[in-house]
Amino acid sequence: MTPVQRSGRVFAVKGLSSLAPWGEDEADALPGAAPEELPSVPGFAYTRYGPLAVAVATECINGASAGASGGAATALVLASVHGDTETLDGASQRLAADQPVNPLLFFQSAPTAALGHLSRVHGFLGPMACISVRGPDPAAEVWAVVDDFLGFAQVHDVLVVGVEASPNPRVSHLELSGPAGRAKAPASAAGFALLLAKPVTGDSELRLRTVGESSRAGTDSTGSPCAAEPFARLGWLAGIMELCDRGADLLRQDARSGSVTVAVGSLSWENP
Repeated sequence: MTPVQRSGRVFAVKGLSSLAPWGEDEADALPGAAPEELPSVPGFAYTRYGPLAVAVATECINGASAGASGGAATALVLASVHGDTETLDGASQRLAADQPVNPLLFFQSAPTAALGHLSRVHGFLGPMACISVRGPDPAAEVWAVVDDFLGFAQVHDVLVVGVEASPNPRVSHLELSGPAGRAKAPASAAGFALLLAKPVTGDSELRLRTVGESSRAGTDSTGSPCAAEPFARLGWLAGIMELCDRGADLLRQDARSGSVTVAVGSLSWENP
């Protein structure tokens, strides 16, 4: 069902991507599934969380025709419900068992580790934030942070990345015991990336018009936005990953026309 549209936000879309790692449960049946295993990232080990964040963000950056503004003009946001629980729990379990802990686990346990890697590689110097989306409308939480960053005079675009790893035992327990209406993690590892900017009057550009607030009619029994199969199993990522997948087709169209609408918002080419 269609969410109730309230005071949404409007962003120019410079790039977008979605990724569900190949071999993760039935991820190879999902749009955006990687044709091969994720590339390794120096400084990351044992978990797909960091490499997935880096891979989907890199695909988004490389696919943006105009590229990111770079330097202090590009801000970064990482959004997740649970974060990198494999790293956090792995380090804790080794400490509890009086076993040596790989120093890499301490490095990558920092929520900003993946964003720091992206900043170093691409020269981003803008502000960054890692947020834990918890409420019944997680997409709205993401859009609000992006909007705040674009309100800074020096920030021209924001790279926003949403990532979840495959649920480990602790996450599975939290998903079952958590309160109703709380944002849900996907059944397998998945992620999206969007490079968003302020709309420019007179430019022909792909624009994202977000849903300001979703009614309960726009969410399923888990509190996640309603999404078509096969996206429905992706928890809170479902609506945005569906948007990215369908939006990628719009970016490939030379005619610069067409539009898509999903639970979290709509994408359309807007001409001067």
